Amino acid sequence: MPDRAVATLLLCIVLSMCLAGCGDPRVDASSDEALEKSLEKVRLSLPPEEQKQFEDAVASLAMSDFDLRSFASGDAAGRLRRGFKANLHGKTAAEIIEAAAIVDAERKAEAEKARALREAEEAERKAEAEKARALREAEEAERKAEAEKARALREAEEAERKAAKKAEEERVSELLRRLDVVDAKYTFEKGWSDGSHVISVTLRNGLDVAVAGFTATGTISTPDRQVPWVKDKIFGEDVAGGIEPGETRSFTLKYYESAWAGAPRERADAVLSVRIIRIELADGSSIPMAAKGFWP
Repeated sequence: MPDRAVATLLLCIVLSMCLAGCGDPRVDASSDEALEKSLEKVRLSLPPEEQKQFEDAVASLAMSDFDLRSFASGDAAGRLRRGFKANLHGKTAAEIIEAAAIVDAERKAEAEKARALREAEEAERKAEAEKARALREAEEAERKAEAEKARALREAEEAERKAAKKAEEERVSELLRRLDVVDAKYTFEKGWSDGSHVISVTLRNGLDVAVAGFTATGTISTPDRQVPWVKDKIFGEDVAGGIEPGETRSFTLKYYESAWAGAPRERADAVLSVRIIRIELADGSSIPMAAKGFWP
């Protein structure tokens, strides 16, 4: 008997709770006037501390269907209001607050998703920019490396060319020295008119081949003068019969006065310095290899 009394008491309590729940005011969105009155009724049914939460929830649901991109097209305002009514109609304050919480959560999730997407796109953009920068730097480094390689190659070729030129000049100088100037004298021989310059040279062939001719420069100076009378005057001779290897021959060459203009006359102390600058060989070649010179 006591158990039945307890069960009866519990049933009464549950029924009273259900009736209390059914008694919560609900929003009537059947018309604009009914909507306005029912919203105020629901708000006033709440404790003061919950009314602000309810107002925020209503505002959140009012904007839940708002789409800025389609707002200006067609009856956007009407569609927005109809959606707002549908979201509120028949709901209690608790249901409206719960629905608004869901909308807010979805809105935050969408905002977070959009933020994450923007960050991902920004990261991708930065990665592409960094990739492009790295590519440019790599191309610039490669270009500089190629330029440096080309410069080094040019320098190596230039150094090789200079070394080869120097080696050739040394080789030629050594060969030219082998046609040794044993003796050289200058005199002026008076004639019936202007007279002539007489160049006497003695040469010894230290080469392995016969000499067919030579080109030389002559400088005439005297002990009392710092500046030569004649400097590096070019002269030469095609040697009849040549100069055989190891042979020494002397030559007397006469030139008109105008050919050695400036040379001193009647100076017994005049000194003639001779330097061989080219040798014509018996086989038609020359040292150095060059076109045959001009004999004054």
